[in-house]
Amino acid sequence: MLQVIFLLSLFAVLLSATFFPFGLGFLSFVALVPLFKAILSDMPPGVSSSLREAKVGFWRGWLGGVLFFGITFYWIPFLPAENVTVPLIMFPAYMLMVAYLALYLGLFGALLRLSYANLTRRVVLLAPFMWVVMELLRARGALGFPWASLGYSLYQYPSLIQVASLGSVYLVSFLLVVVNALLYDGLIGRVRFAVAIPSAAALLVVASLGGKTAIGTSAGAERLTVGLVQPNIGSSVKWDPRFRRHNFEVLLELTETLAHAKPDLIVWPETAAPCHLRQEQAYLGLLIRKVDELKVPLLVGFPDAVPEEDGSITYFNSAALVLPERGLGTKYDKMHLVPFGERIPYDDVFPVLKRVNFGEADFERGTAWTVFELDGKKFGVLICFESIFPELVRSFKVKGAEFMLNITNDEWFGRSAAPYQHAYMAVFRAVENRMSVARCANTGISMLIDPWGRVALESGVFTREALAGTIEIVGGETFFSRHGFLLLWPLVGVALLESIVAFARGFRASSKSRSLR
Repeated sequence: MLQVIFLLSLFAVLLSATFFPFGLGFLSFVALVPLFKAILSDMPPGVSSSLREAKVGFWRGWLGGVLFFGITFYWIPFLPAENVTVPLIMFPAYMLMVAYLALYLGLFGALLRLSYANLTRRVVLLAPFMWVVMELLRARGALGFPWASLGYSLYQYPSLIQVASLGSVYLVSFLLVVVNALLYDGLIGRVRFAVAIPSAAALLVVASLGGKTAIGTSAGAERLTVGLVQPNIGSSVKWDPRFRRHNFEVLLELTETLAHAKPDLIVWPETAAPCHLRQEQAYLGLLIRKVDELKVPLLVGFPDAVPEEDGSITYFNSAALVLPERGLGTKYDKMHLVPFGERIPYDDVFPVLKRVNFGEADFERGTAWTVFELDGKKFGVLICFESIFPELVRSFKVKGAEFMLNITNDEWFGRSAAPYQHAYMAVFRAVENRMSVARCANTGISMLIDPWGRVALESGVFTREALAGTIEIVGGETFFSRHGFLLLWPLVGVALLESIVAFARGFRASSKSRSLR
């Protein structure tokens, strides 16, 4: 058992290191090898009981998940106290979250060990398909949280991630698991070492060469100049009514400094206007006058309050475009809310949950993929962690968006790895849909990403900056834009078929064993 714990710990350290800003993404090529060894060690010969092997695989996978997610999300219990409504629950919440996310790796472990025992002893024929199932499930529903999916570890390698344009970041994960599985099979002798290792290397070379071919030049692309305002205003100041005027002055001064760049669009972060802007005419007037003066449209994030006919008020996390001489125009309301931070999940299904109060914002979900238009160019807006969901961004593309803006706060992460983990997932949204992404964060990281996932401009973290640069509009659609997860469903089908056959064989073996006693 000590060997299993050591192997799981090694896996957790290696893989979590790829999600820290240390430039160690290449470790994901080998990080799963100790996980496979831990799950599959001491495997009995021949066909085995389905239940027994699934249980062993589950608990080993779950423990590996606890260690991996525990390290990767170490920052949750250390969030700055001023950003946490109920500090005493942060550590228990962290433990609960880690235990929950680890269930998906437990499922992977159960399916892998079960199929390895009763179907084939070649991991390369099993693990890649089951890993895709696990990651897709982890991204589903109101509790969906695909943060730290395996493919994200390669954000620094544009040539290797272009396959995301075919099947999203999850196809990148699939290829990484194939590489790891080939290495494992080669090391333990299930596949000849002289075949497995060159095959893994060849796969990476082909992916890299294909990616380099796919990465286009800038010839003929239309361009827009975008200004990003990063005010670096702390929560204790941002939400204090006494500093509201000061907050706007900081934002407007930074906006003024962008005038020399002659931007086509200026972007403020999520809830940059710390008030119900449409009801605060004085502050809305400040914003409109600055836009009229500069003659540049501005995308502003703000919490919106909408009066209902029954006298109640519905709140949204919103973004709106302010146009010169036209004022506040088209508005987008955030659709995928942060669980427990912006809304209690499933409170619409179980009304009793509405009585739970963790200090969440209690926003309502938006219902429309609003597409903004700017001088004939169309774009969508992602608010905060909406940028981690491939299918959501694809929906904007289908609605006609030609580039994306991602506005976020991220100040509440503090000085941890979280701002980096969050920011670089946006790289894949650009690749998947061949769209530029302009990301504007309160405290960073603000950046411009080209349609092939290359970061063209990047701010610091916890710095006050006003950045300006150009983004490209290349047009056209990718396979993922047109068909979504179509290429992934056959992989899911293979995993389900393998699992069913393995379970049936194990069940028959168990039945025969009992009948012979």
